[in-house]
Amino acid sequence: MESALATFDIALTIRTALLERDPTSSGWQRDLAVTLGRIGDLRRATSDLDGARDVFARQLGITTTLAEASPENTQWQRDLAVALNKSGDLAYALGDLDAAAADFERSLAIRQDLAAIDPQNTVWKRDVSVALNAVGDIRCELGDGSGALDAYQAGLALRRELAALDDANVDWQRDFAVSLERVGLARQAAGDLIGALEAAQEGVAVRAALVERAPDNAGWQRDLAAAYDRLARGSDRGGERRCRTRCSRRRSGDRRVPDRCRARQPDADARTGDRLGRAGHDADTAG
Repeated sequence: MESALATFDIALTIRTALLERDPTSSGWQRDLAVTLGRIGDLRRATSDLDGARDVFARQLGITTTLAEASPENTQWQRDLAVALNKSGDLAYALGDLDAAAADFERSLAIRQDLAAIDPQNTVWKRDVSVALNAVGDIRCELGDGSGALDAYQAGLALRRELAALDDANVDWQRDFAVSLERVGLARQAAGDLIGALEAAQEGVAVRAALVERAPDNAGWQRDLAAAYDRLARGSDRGGERRCRTRCSRRRSGDRRVPDRCRARQPDADARTGDRLGRAGHDADTAG
């Protein structure tokens, strides 16, 4: 990883020099932003959170300038949404939940605007679902259980549409299962045990169908076992109490990630191929 960071630093030096020759070049500005994002991902991966913060702030500044200069440029708008996700992820890791929430909400708004331009664009539709999960996670962390459930259910509706479009797309099927699990746990936190159980049962069915397609996939086997665990807990009123407690109080300074509010972990959403290009967290990395 140190070798990769050194290589990206060389690229950063070259791209910075190019931009200095022509500060008005939007192409070179975007190139620099892409490199900064990748360096930030690596620094975060090596636990250099302060270094990552500085780099992500530079990336966000550049992408904001480009997006504001050309609102009709959908690539630059998406770049800005990606940068906001990276910034929000890092803010969460640093314990600044309010800053994380602001970044995630802005990213969601941009992604929703893009999806409205082309409702048939499945990549942008999935982007919105990823952003909704991020917003739901952080709302839960901030104690807004109702708002979290609203976001999760909106994301679930989109993922249900995508899963129905192509049942052979295993990434979309897995996304669907992830959203069912978030909705189920949020319903459990709200005391809706019947709704939680229904979501858990549907999630098990989706996971089981994936395992049936690839019985040797150990990761999917593990996911299915975890889904059965959640299904068992769904009928446990003690589980309802524990889940409500986790989602009703803010954990300032507590970096532990609760099993139902896995906010800003490179989780199932991040691993399914959109995410900020994915070195980072949101299969949508620019560049």
